[in-house]
Amino acid sequence: MTKDYYSTLGVAKTASKDEIKKAYKKLALTYHPDTSGGNMSSEEKEKKFKEISEAYAVLSDEKKKQQYDTFGSDFQDKFSQNDIFSGVDFRAVFDELKIQDLSDLFSGSFSGSRQRHRARPKGRDVLYPLEVEFLDAFHGTKKSITYHLYDGAPQHLTVTIPPGVRDGVKLKISGKGSASPLGGDHGDLYIQVSVGKHNEFERHGDDIITTKNIPISLALLGGKVDLNTCDGLKQVRLPSPVNFQAKLRLKGLGFPIMHSKGARGDLFCQLALDLPNKLTDKQRSIASDLKDIGL
Repeated sequence: MTKDYYSTLGVAKTASKDEIKKAYKKLALTYHPDTSGGNMSSEEKEKKFKEISEAYAVLSDEKKKQQYDTFGSDFQDKFSQNDIFSGVDFRAVFDELKIQDLSDLFSGSFSGSRQRHRARPKGRDVLYPLEVEFLDAFHGTKKSITYHLYDGAPQHLTVTIPPGVRDGVKLKISGKGSASPLGGDHGDLYIQVSVGKHNEFERHGDDIITTKNIPISLALLGGKVDLNTCDGLKQVRLPSPVNFQAKLRLKGLGFPIMHSKGARGDLFCQLALDLPNKLTDKQRSIASDLKDIGL
């Protein structure tokens, strides 16, 4: 059942810390089990006293109040009674009211809670979008980033981008998120990677697709051709004649496969004819001779 702490103390959500304390002191005098008057039994007063004290324990603490306002009906599921009552100085309030210190009453409400104690909630995770260049995704790189936690505090960090990282991958950096409001572990930082385009290479999974234009002579006679790859310039021997319907496959020259040591995709090269915009007289004559012999 959802507990409305504001209604329990009879204060508005905009109430100041002093107004919250004043409301609690007034109700504490009314429902303290040792006070006289009213139609409630001691047991009923004790129950009500615990309720108003729980509300005060949360609303009088800025961090707990913020969490209650954030989580609403889920607050009691996320925080144990131990979390709720920890750190509240009821003794000072009771001394002001000159009533019996009943702090033990609250500790008793969660005594022996080791069996049912829930782990303290960790802080909120942070998502940071990061764009890396195509070749940086291929080789891996380090990036210096600045991001902000949910309380606005700036954080500076150098992150490692592993070779072969894919577009859309989230890299988890444990413990670099926001702090927990109640003493739990820090949240995590997630780097969401987007990989930029390349003007010569296209990625398909862990494979790379590229295109190479070659002259008619090389297409007919075959021979060696220099081919750009992400590993640098590679020399490839073409068959005679070249089959333009098939792609050249250079095994192991694709992207490194993340978390697979040494494993890589392949490079596929689509060959295309590099035709001149205008033929010289000699080229036209040779082309005419080729036509005459069926080429």
